[in-house]
Amino acid sequence: MALLALSLIPALTVYAKHTEEDKAAKFIEIAQRAYREATALIDRTRVTGGEVTAAETLNSEGLRLLNQAKGNYTAGNYALASEKAKAAQEKFRDTIEALDIDEAEEEETGRGILMAIDQVFQRIQRLRDVVHDIVTGSVNPTYIDWINGNLTEANQNLLAAKAIIEGKPTNASAAAKLLGEANRNIEEVYKALKLIGDHNMTKHAENFLKGLNNQLQKAQNELAEAKKKGRDTEKLEDLEDKLAEVQLLIDEAKDDLLNGEKKDALEKTKDARDNLHDITKELQKLQHGKP
Repeated sequence: MALLALSLIPALTVYAKHTEEDKAAKFIEIAQRAYREATALIDRTRVTGGEVTAAETLNSEGLRLLNQAKGNYTAGNYALASEKAKAAQEKFRDTIEALDIDEAEEEETGRGILMAIDQVFQRIQRLRDVVHDIVTGSVNPTYIDWINGNLTEANQNLLAAKAIIEGKPTNASAAAKLLGEANRNIEEVYKALKLIGDHNMTKHAENFLKGLNNQLQKAQNELAEAKKKGRDTEKLEDLEDKLAEVQLLIDEAKDDLLNGEKKDALEKTKDARDNLHDITKELQKLQHGKP
């Protein structure tokens, strides 16, 4: 049934502690959501001329149970709060069953939602493939846990939404909300993947800058040797100034990385690399006595 499927939503989010208090809070949250949905459907049915007397009675009973659950929760009786919240969910489910809902319209909307659910299932599978390809040893495990947790929760939301659509009566609105929650889970996954990408890019950039520093040191040593050998002094002074500019670019690129300004860091790294390449070529010419 429509709101019975709502009770399939995981009792806790993937990051919550599995305590009686957390469970009770989640059950109350689900029951509150079910109450809003049942009330909205009563209002819609009344506007279209449908019979709502029995549904209103059941909805009031559900609200009474929900308020009792809230009172038990406040008093610290979490087990009883969970029991009352689940009973309230049952009443709200019965409320929807008692309504004369236009099932043809709901089912048409439901078919569109089912198509969207299938597409999101496919996105989840593609994202799982991406995560599988990530070398976890080089990635902060917190990111992987974050991704897997949200993918699992998205999958559960989709299963609950599908159960609602396939139940009788179909509740397209409740299913659409769960579909929206699944999409928000996936947005969190993309955020985590972006953080992983940023982390990897920063790591590569840092390694590249270390390599540039080594090349810079080598060029400085070669320049010092050329000075000892009495090479073109004016030319060497010019190259020395250019090496100082390369050092400055490298230092600024490091600062940009620390400040999260990856684009600027990349541009300065490229400039430092190109300039250092040109300086190295000039030093080689001087070492071989070429103009």
